[in-house]
Amino acid sequence: YSAFREKDIAIGAYHFFRFDLDGKSQAQHFLHHLAGKEFQIPLVVDVEHENNPSVPREKVIDRLHAFVKEVKRQTGMKPIIYTNGIGYSDFISDDFDDHTLWLSSTNSWRPAMMDCTFWQFNIKADLSAIAHDVDLNVFRGSREEWEGYLKEHKPFKVSSNW
Repeated sequence: YSAFREKDIAIGAYHFFRFDLDGKSQAQHFLHHLAGKEFQIPLVVDVEHENNPSVPREKVIDRLHAFVKEVKRQTGMKPIIYTNGIGYSDFISDDFDDHTLWLSSTNSWRPAMMDCTFWQFNIKADLSAIAHDVDLNVFRGSREEWEGYLKEHKPFKVSSNW
């Protein structure tokens, strides 16, 4: 966080959404750990089946609504939803289409078929400066559109009133 701030790199934060836990509680836990920090990119919630127990679809959607509502109440912004094709069709498409979408798609199914703002196109990139595989993501727009996106989502600080 500090190194990115020193280099004036836009900062965001990410939460892996658990299907088996209360959404509001997850949001509060997430925000508690971000308290006092400033961000330039809306917070992100990762919604996917992998590493999650089997929970009825309706329950997952209800819990995700509670998560989103609490994050918006505390920050004034809807979180970005990160997911893959299966997560999108199972949980996002009918209920959260008003959210910014960050799509992980590393196979033949590409986000050109979808209206996503961010695209994770590689989950096992080999970069010489990093000792392990890394994810590669892009903002799906021009440099000018990226600057506009950052201006639209003005820096915000997560409240430290916990």
